[in-house]
Amino acid sequence: MTKAKSGSTNVQVTHDLNLALRTLQDHPALARALTDPSAPVQARAKLIDGAFTGISVDARAILKQALDKTWDSTKGFLAWVESTAVKTAWEWAQQTGVLERSIDEVFSFGQMMYHNHEVRAAVTDRRVSVEKRQNLVKTLLSKTMAEPSVEIAVAAVASKRGTIDDAVSAFTEIGADLAGGRLAVVTIAKPLDSKQKTKLVAALESKLGTKIIVQEVVDPAVLGGVRVECGAEVIDSTMTSRLEVARRNFA
Repeated sequence: MTKAKSGSTNVQVTHDLNLALRTLQDHPALARALTDPSAPVQARAKLIDGAFTGISVDARAILKQALDKTWDSTKGFLAWVESTAVKTAWEWAQQTGVLERSIDEVFSFGQMMYHNHEVRAAVTDRRVSVEKRQNLVKTLLSKTMAEPSVEIAVAAVASKRGTIDDAVSAFTEIGADLAGGRLAVVTIAKPLDSKQKTKLVAALESKLGTKIIVQEVVDPAVLGGVRVECGAEVIDSTMTSRLEVARRNFA
């Protein structure tokens, strides 16, 4: 596996950054101290070394990169730490040859969270500690998913980005960006065969001018046709959509 600058693997750095993030979330005063512009950078760097003795030198060096930035709030700082940890996990997936697999797996985790209400309730129950909920996700996923996928799913559990759906969506976009493309969520009545998928990808890439990574959502309620969501762009040619337009026109 490719090593980070001072010898730590991206595996270790990913784990360490997520550990640091949990510590910062649990200790808001520490996050405020690290983003205090009135405190000298050197003093804040020493605070990182003192507060995070249990994480790698590489992870601490990444945290110190934030000291040169101006933060409007600790929320922005925590979001940066989170995004950096997730990006490191995606780089880990890329370096081990499982990037596209991990994109599929993280998306599938998001779909499970959306459709399986029992699991979602257990994973998002804020009366239970974040650590216990993350351990539950590890238990559920570790036997079937690649390690980077599990780490990204675990990070989504602790995320403060609105709902867990918001976190999974944002994290999957980071993976797609690293893969050099944009994520397109395609909703269809039944799974596409390989020929249909190839044609759809080619059409979307021609229209949007970039590599497209398709994730399928099968929903019999759409009746036929296809709905594509790619960032803010939506292309809806489903039968359900057409029937709704017709209904409005005759209302």
